[in-house]
Amino acid sequence: MALADDDTPRLGCGLPVDDIWDTVDEPLTPHEQTCPDCQAARKSLEELTAATQAMRTDDDGDPGLRPRATLTRDIMTIARAEVRRGRQIPLNHPRTGREVADLMVSEQAVASVVRAVGDRTFDTVHARRCRVELDLTPIPANTDSNGPGDQPALVQIQLTISISAKQSIPESVTVLREQIIDHIADEIGLIVTRVDITVEDVHDF
Repeated sequence: MALADDDTPRLGCGLPVDDIWDTVDEPLTPHEQTCPDCQAARKSLEELTAATQAMRTDDDGDPGLRPRATLTRDIMTIARAEVRRGRQIPLNHPRTGREVADLMVSEQAVASVVRAVGDRTFDTVHARRCRVELDLTPIPANTDSNGPGDQPALVQIQLTISISAKQSIPESVTVLREQIIDHIADEIGLIVTRVDITVEDVHDF
């Protein structure tokens, strides 16, 4: 999950989680029909809505058991916190027979850096969905190192983008891939072993 300049919690695809909540009772948008992040968030919120409605129905006969007026706000506070936290990725690579330091970074924090790199590398490229996976390629225990778990974790990144029709796609993808690898290493300390970039849309501007 990424945070915009206004501290708005966002899903992996960049859409604010509040947008899903506001339209949870409406049909899926074209974007949501193909977005796993939006579909997962909508499913969770629909389950929360159904559970809340069931509670209200069961408790209608007992005013003392009715949900408080702030229940929806409290649920969304928890939902935002969970989106902010997201899946955790270790900063140090797991190694057989070696202790790994308990240092973690959220997948969404890494994804936010990736999207920021994509958006600022080219004005004509817009980063969309981003997925970060831990690369568990074994590292020999006898590799020279200074301490337990001091080898940076390896990750693989999947990114979808929209690009201008005026831009050279192969050249842009190559440059963007190099920038992502460099910035993730410099800003977070992870080693990117693979960057898969999919151009899912071409725009005119």
